[in-house]
Amino acid sequence: MPELRSEPRDPITRKAQLQYEGAWVPVLIQDMSSRGFGIMSTRQFSVGQVSELRCEPFAGKEFQCQVEVRHSGESHMGVLIREMNETGRRLCMQLMQDYHSDRKMRNQ
Repeated sequence: MPELRSEPRDPITRKAQLQYEGAWVPVLIQDMSSRGFGIMSTRQFSVGQVSELRCEPFAGKEFQCQVEVRHSGESHMGVLIREMNETGRRLCMQLMQDYHSDRKMRNQ
């Protein structure tokens, strides 16, 4: 049964890192919403696991947030944002606004 989300995720990809057993491991954000991310990883995380995620969505602008794994497969997981500061929220909103602006321009 598909997971019901309160809002759709935008297909925005960015390199990021997740903390795993005390080390930062590279992951790929595949999609995002204001509440969470779809992530590809070579490491499998457990449902309910809480971790730190960090990402530099724009050159020189980094955010870090606490996420909780909501579903996990062999190479993909969905995470819910548990804590994020205002700077991180602004950067994520800017990413989504840029995506929608670019999409609107392409469709004209």
